[in-house]
Amino acid sequence: RRARAAPRATSATDAAHPRKALFQHGGLLSQVRLVMISRMAKPEEVLVVEDENGEIVREVTKDTEAIAQYKTMRETLVYLTHLNYDDTESIMLDKLALQVDGTEWSWANLNTLCWAIGSISGAMSEDEEKRFLVTVIKDLLGLCEHKRGKDNKACIASNIMYVVGQYPRFLRAHWKFLKTVVNKLFEFMHELHPGVQDMACDTFLKIAHKCKRKFVTQQPGEQRAFVHDLVQQLPQIISDLEPHQVHAFYEACACLLSDRGGGGAAAFAAERGQLLARLMALPNEAWRRIAADAQRDAATLTRSDVVRDVAKIAKTHTRVCGACGPLYVTQLGAIYLDLLNVYRAYSEAVSAAVAANGELATRHADVRALRAAKREILKLLATFVEKCAEPEAPPALVASNFVPPLLEPVLGDYRRSIAEARDAEVLNLLAATVEKLGELVAGEVPRVLDAVFEPTLAMITRNFEDFPEHRLAFFKLLKAVNTHCFAALFAIPPEHHKLVVDSVVWAFKHTERNVADTGLDILHELLLNVGRAPDAAKQPFYRAFLLPLLQDILAVLTDRLHKSGFKMHATVLRHVFHLVEAGHVTVALYDDDAAAAAQNNENNNTTNLGGGPSGDGTSAPDEDSDDDEANEPHCRQIVAAGGGAHKLRGKFRLALGIELEPFREMQSIVDGLLLLHELGVENEVYKVANVEADDATTNGDHQAMPAIPNLPLPPPTKRPVEVPAAWPKPLLPLLLVNVGSGVSCLLVTREGYARIGGTAIGGATFLGLARALTSATTFDEAIDLAARGDAANVDTLVEDIYGDTGCSDLGLPPSLTAASFGKLSRSAGGSASRPAGRGASADRRHGRAGGGDDDVPGAPSCASSSGAGRRAAESSYADADVCRALLEMVAQSCCVLARAHAAQLGCRQRVFFAGGFVDGNPLARATIANSLRSLGGKAHFLRHSDFLGALGAAAKCLSDGPKQKVPQMPAADRLDLLPKSPKSPTAAAHRAAASFGFGPPTAATAAAASTTSSQATTASTTSTTAGPQQHNAVAATSSSSG
Repeated sequence: RRARAAPRATSATDAAHPRKALFQHGGLLSQVRLVMISRMAKPEEVLVVEDENGEIVREVTKDTEAIAQYKTMRETLVYLTHLNYDDTESIMLDKLALQVDGTEWSWANLNTLCWAIGSISGAMSEDEEKRFLVTVIKDLLGLCEHKRGKDNKACIASNIMYVVGQYPRFLRAHWKFLKTVVNKLFEFMHELHPGVQDMACDTFLKIAHKCKRKFVTQQPGEQRAFVHDLVQQLPQIISDLEPHQVHAFYEACACLLSDRGGGGAAAFAAERGQLLARLMALPNEAWRRIAADAQRDAATLTRSDVVRDVAKIAKTHTRVCGACGPLYVTQLGAIYLDLLNVYRAYSEAVSAAVAANGELATRHADVRALRAAKREILKLLATFVEKCAEPEAPPALVASNFVPPLLEPVLGDYRRSIAEARDAEVLNLLAATVEKLGELVAGEVPRVLDAVFEPTLAMITRNFEDFPEHRLAFFKLLKAVNTHCFAALFAIPPEHHKLVVDSVVWAFKHTERNVADTGLDILHELLLNVGRAPDAAKQPFYRAFLLPLLQDILAVLTDRLHKSGFKMHATVLRHVFHLVEAGHVTVALYDDDAAAAAQNNENNNTTNLGGGPSGDGTSAPDEDSDDDEANEPHCRQIVAAGGGAHKLRGKFRLALGIELEPFREMQSIVDGLLLLHELGVENEVYKVANVEADDATTNGDHQAMPAIPNLPLPPPTKRPVEVPAAWPKPLLPLLLVNVGSGVSCLLVTREGYARIGGTAIGGATFLGLARALTSATTFDEAIDLAARGDAANVDTLVEDIYGDTGCSDLGLPPSLTAASFGKLSRSAGGSASRPAGRGASADRRHGRAGGGDDDVPGAPSCASSSGAGRRAAESSYADADVCRALLEMVAQSCCVLARAHAAQLGCRQRVFFAGGFVDGNPLARATIANSLRSLGGKAHFLRHSDFLGALGAAAKCLSDGPKQKVPQMPAADRLDLLPKSPKSPTAAAHRAAASFGFGPPTAATAAAASTTSSQATTASTTSTTAGPQQHNAVAATSSSSG
């Protein structure tokens, strides 16, 4: 071993340069190397590990977190080695010496050291790497001979295999060392300790991939290439291996044969076929024995032991075919027809079992074994098609000789079988065939589509959950046909064109993202291919499918379940619009009769939506319309709401030539809600309910909560469920609470709408405080933390003040929030403390918030100090708890404000919530629903609440046109849309409408106001002496209106 060099003495000049000290031995970077080497994470290739009981076992499942950590640590250690490889080598060799002499011997220490040694492969020069690796391997082999016990030897063996597998450059440069390593792997394949054989086979497979040229060429001092000896000794090598290990070994050997040779290996190229035949001698002999028995008695094929053997043989052939590539054609040619006959026999056996016992037969063990063997045969054929290439298996030869005999048994069985007995591998095989052979099999595509389209669509369109493998494989086949054999789609019967389009639509409407993305890709490629087709083919397609496709794309574009595909939705829409605007679509996309009917409907809608400037439902002619149309054929005006409609108006005009017509934001939200109600969208309204007691609070079961509305409310205790609900009847008056950056409460009546209150505590408050107090940097991160948190760890609850006994005596729920973040105002000693902010979260996260009940102002002295409240106060809290408490604070404050306004206006059962904080935030919706329910109200939510502003702007276009001035607040534009209610609005709502300055009251409003004027005067003069609930509500309303 190379002795570790003595550290150079530090000179005064070096000491004056701190940067130089970093790179010296014993400096900061040297210490970092030592820590990284001592604590290296486990790589993916290691299968032999130490379990929690201190035993060496085989790893069952991969630790993905450890693998990710290993990749990061490996990259870091490689950089550190590049900076000073001498220091890295010295540290590793010193630690290895301590393992050999037993000073620091342990499985964990040896594992981390060897994982670190393997991670720096390629970071040293070739000479340095040679000297280093020879020393390491010699020490490890000596350690393996010296240590006693199977567990010790298994641990050392796994580390040897990992290290040698990580240094292919060294192995390729030193044949004798490589041969020694491989022979040692063959010895490990007879070791029966769990995991050792698996790791030996995997390491040999890795070495075969990286060093295959060394095995197939004759090395100096050898009589022949090593692969000859390997094939000859194969029966003895695999004698103790399990079936899956045998498959890995066959794959490694076939990988060696995939090397075509070059230079000195030219002679080997002629022997590849013979070596492959010798390699496959054992499975081929077993197959010939099964075929001979089947010729004497066909019933032997369905014996359970024979079925298992067929599956094993097919799996071995699959692994060999995937590794050696086109060379495998010589093996498949000998068994191909027999494979198809076996597949046909197993298909008939499955069909007979289903006919005798129905669908239940597919669950029997014998039938499952038959289907497993069929799947292995299909996988073998698909692998061969994917690997076919010149010169041994040219695609043209495969398409003419291989594909035709295959289709009859495979397609016939797929069509005849019941849904539960169809194999997804059939679709994968067909997709691979079309993908690889392309136009060579275009003539067979109509036959394929006719056999699989309708049966598969019937399976996957039942719902979005059943047959997931068939669904993915089907769309893979459809994508392959669309890409490589598009012309064949026009060769199928016209009635089947709709099946193709319907399947694409079903794909991009799917809730699984991978399926939806595949569907969008297929649709885009389909439209591009249709555009390249002759007019005689593409114009009928456009006429039949372009408008329905446009409607379906718009449907998913406005669906929150498909937000991830927005970019592709826009790409498809752009292409469709381009087809029409550029004149590529020359046929009418609609019938004349349908167009006339649509025009009549549009005129009726314009009348119903408020009409022109006169407001009487009629549309006044625009004197300048002819000139505008002559000067600018396309409308370039867009009605938009929000601050950007004003701030970005000039930029839109200059950059895009678009004139933004600003529309009042709150008015657009109200109009959007009313438009959704008028259109009657199915399942638009929903509520968030607790499955065990949804309507209990609305029936008066909770009487204590409405009496104390100023206290923060308890969080939901059960898992919430979103339940469809009907629109309230009557709809008006209603309270619309828009929770965005802040909160606005809008009262909507027949006479109009007005903002009657609000608060600055909204979504921006939640995000700002979350970023200041926790590690969250985005809204989504804060919501994810809140979903995992518990607000009780930071909020002061009623039980923290009164204890369990006091809560029961007072009739208060123990989980009622008494003070948001109340527990953070106390320290363990009882003094007030400030929680650490971001950047000092370690102390805050590991600290404890404690203190007695005396710390809470107003807490009774008789509170129990040993109750659940003290236990909660003394528990630690984390970022997730802070985010959860922030979310509940914002949501509950919204509910307290909404309840106060709704109670005064008489619409507690008609409160709608919308806004950015609510959309896409189920946790906030659940908190709002439970909190308002506890206060005697009911919260309603809308499926398309995030589009209310856009819908309101669209309604503005439909009613007034983009050029008309925006009506002045507070009167709403489209209140005549609302259905006539059997009951008049409540007197309180009329009084509020008048007090907030609604337009001229109607006769009914004036009458209601006159009959209640004395009551309103009395209420206004006695508001200061009313109960606290009424007083607070009036104060909030008056201050908010101001």
